[in-house]
Amino acid sequence: MDSATIQKLKDAISNSKSIGIAVGQAPSVDEMAAALSLHLLLKNASKRTSIASANNPIVEVSSLVGINQVQTTLGGGEAGDLVVSFPYKDGEIEKVSYTLDDQKGFLNIIVKAGENGLSFEEKDILYTRGSQAIELFITVGASQLADLGAIIDSEKLRDIKIINIDVKAQNQGFGDIVLVAPHLSSVSE
Repeated sequence: MDSATIQKLKDAISNSKSIGIAVGQAPSVDEMAAALSLHLLLKNASKRTSIASANNPIVEVSSLVGINQVQTTLGGGEAGDLVVSFPYKDGEIEKVSYTLDDQKGFLNIIVKAGENGLSFEEKDILYTRGSQAIELFITVGASQLADLGAIIDSEKLRDIKIINIDVKAQNQGFGDIVLVAPHLSSVSE
């Protein structure tokens, strides 16, 4: 990979807050592992990421870390999920539950403290929208966009930068940044 492509990749990732990652119709263990690794790496770098597969993951990939986060669509995230975040120390939360207050029209989220109580204060609680419109779309192991099925509406891809990562020689070379290397032994490599 040349230095210009590396710089484009760095810029695309650093300039994007919300990133969608997708694998094709029948991802291999290698492709799914590569996509999940990328998803977890970007999450650790404080990026909002979501990961999707055209089909529900098969048994062979069920033991991969993060497999429970794989969805069948990325949607568009116009409305977004609400994420409530607070500092956490092991053992300080016994249970999380909710109640509905029909009179006031509220949903109450209850965080039951463990034996030693909660170490955070109200000012430490963050409220953010979890999924927003995707700014960067990364495909892993998809030879053509049609391999992605209904993961994302193709109309939304017109305004989204696409990174194409694959090792198959038959890859159509779609996307803004193409990282297709048939000489490598695996996508993970």
